[in-house]
Amino acid sequence: MGKIKVGQIWKEQDKRFDRQIEVVEYHNFGGRNVKIKNVKTGRHTWASEERFNGKYLGYILVKDIDEGVEQ
Repeated sequence: MGKIKVGQIWKEQDKRFDRQIEVVEYHNFGGRNVKIKNVKTGRHTWASEERFNGKYLGYILVKDIDEGVEQ
């Protein structure tokens, strides 16, 4: 898992969904510590840091804030 940073764009790995999310807030504590925003709908929710792993039922990094380049 890479470092989670505010402004990054991640994509849902679950093939049932076509969803991209943006990291809005990141807090260094347990539980659901990453506030995310659905890029398409603008809806906010909280996610667990463990989901940002690039595996099935997780998220894969699409655009890193530092690079500004899609991966």
